[in-house]
Amino acid sequence: MGDVIIQGCTVRVVRRGGWSWGSDPKSSLQAVLQAFAELLARRFAELWPDESDFEITTPVRITIPLRLNELAALSRELLSGATEAGSSAAMLATRVERALRIIFEDICPPTATLKQNGQEPDSSLVEESSLLSDGRRKQRLLVLLSSWCERGVLSLRLASFSEAAIEAWHHALLSGDFQPSLIDSPSASDNANSVRAQALAIIQANVPALARPAVTRAARLRKRIELAVELFTRHMLSPDDRDVLSALDELLPIEATPVDKKETVRRVSVIEDGAQPARATETLVHQAAAIPRPLRATEMQVASALPFLLLGPLYRAGYLDALAATLASNELTSDLPLFAAALAYKALDPIERGWRRSSAAMSVAAAFAGLEGAVREDALVDFAKNVSAHLAPLDSVISETLIEGHNPAHPLLLHKTESAVCEFLLVDAEGAFPIACAASLRSLLPALMELGSPLLLIAKQAADSQLLNSLDEAGFYFITDARPTRHENWRQFRAMTREHWWTNDRAGPAASLAKAAQQLVIIEEAAAELWQELAIKRASIPLAQDKSLEHSLTLAASFALGTIAWVLWQNREPVTPLLALERFGDLDARIKFHSDLVEVKLPLGRRRQDLLDHGLLDDIHAVPWLGERAIRFAGG
Repeated sequence: MGDVIIQGCTVRVVRRGGWSWGSDPKSSLQAVLQAFAELLARRFAELWPDESDFEITTPVRITIPLRLNELAALSRELLSGATEAGSSAAMLATRVERALRIIFEDICPPTATLKQNGQEPDSSLVEESSLLSDGRRKQRLLVLLSSWCERGVLSLRLASFSEAAIEAWHHALLSGDFQPSLIDSPSASDNANSVRAQALAIIQANVPALARPAVTRAARLRKRIELAVELFTRHMLSPDDRDVLSALDELLPIEATPVDKKETVRRVSVIEDGAQPARATETLVHQAAAIPRPLRATEMQVASALPFLLLGPLYRAGYLDALAATLASNELTSDLPLFAAALAYKALDPIERGWRRSSAAMSVAAAFAGLEGAVREDALVDFAKNVSAHLAPLDSVISETLIEGHNPAHPLLLHKTESAVCEFLLVDAEGAFPIACAASLRSLLPALMELGSPLLLIAKQAADSQLLNSLDEAGFYFITDARPTRHENWRQFRAMTREHWWTNDRAGPAASLAKAAQQLVIIEEAAAELWQELAIKRASIPLAQDKSLEHSLTLAASFALGTIAWVLWQNREPVTPLLALERFGDLDARIKFHSDLVEVKLPLGRRRQDLLDHGLLDDIHAVPWLGERAIRFAGG
């Protein structure tokens, strides 16, 4: 074949689980990098015929999981030159081959056809075909679930999924055409059969607890996903390996009920001139038809860079990966720009008259979403309706991250809103971070139990008798400034300010209870203001009847804004997410779109320097709605 020119290649080795780099990390990594380059060259030569002449304009990301012992064995073999069949190097070659086949199976044909016809490839077409690839979608989902498994949070995350979400993720991971296992190849290791037998024994050992008829379908689906991901993570067996699927179906069967997906048309229908489409056809046209074209090589000035600043905290929490997997699992990948625009609106000008947006806000949101123009409100409304039942994976990333970072010495606030979808908002008193949003106290109990039975602050606006008695029966301690009713016998205490509070904690020291209680009024006001500013005044989809996406975006934006405020000013003053909104909302930027990245140029000054010094301007890789392009911050 002819020359293959790679404009830029970055190799990132991500450590998980706390393992070390070994005694000679430079030599090991250098050997692996050299081998990886040679493998790519060989596989590229086999992918395309000599007469092919085309260009791939969207960035390509290849993820190959390796355990520490495999990395060490690979480096030893490459340094010694021993790369026989069945070796670690041969195993790496097999994984690279399968990863490339999955990624390029849909990219190559349309791009080659365009080039051979003398046309320039349409980057949006390339991106759509690659993102809608079943293999690519499954690979992204598997990598995300595997990372959760390695961190020990997979069961916890899946437990928070709604039934609709767990159905969609199970369908995306464990259905579709058969793909060969990662160890099914002529160069597979000699102990492949024993590894598979051991893996299948894991399935059998975990099944009896779920074999009872009373176990729900959702519980079985969660367990099937857990087992499949564990087999991939621990034994490198693909979830669609023939033996894995047959063992799961035999030992942990489920009814063959198809995933309930709305019938939508993913591409704009071609209508002959003068023909009038039927009304039924109009209702089926997917909102992608209303999404403006993606931005290509261009440069523009935007009034606010704050939406771009939100991405750093969300990216490091794994939110963007969860977002891509969530939409891909529900065949909504083409709607990623809609999600991006809706997220941007949370950090921009408030709406007017209940629904109108400023032209500056629409311009910034369009640039953030990588689109030539603003998205239509009806497209956002349709998207909110389609995705409302599938937001639990995104909310769980935010909740789990904040729960993990919660200081048990600080209380939590239970704030009551006026929303039917999110009646209760659980807020960390330290930093005013909203941890979770729930329609009922019962839905909030798993998060409370995961927090280890924290002390709850409840303002009198929310402290009705039913709520307090339910918390008391569930074993959670609370402090409230609401006077008890005739049938309630709560303990009364007060501080030197002569303020009175009541609690069901009858044994706790009065001094420590008073210290926590003094935060009640302050944090209640902060939570009420935060909800008003982000959920009401900056509604992303004000015309939508279903507010699930609205509240999910509020949690995500609050987390990102709160992280920025916490990192910058926690040692100086009390912080809330709105502090970052106030201080960075008018920070403008120059946005430049390249083929492989989006450059965000911030004006030189104190604000940019503070962000840079605290690591808030680090590169953000593989932004899903920007065709996997990276975002890089610069000054100027």
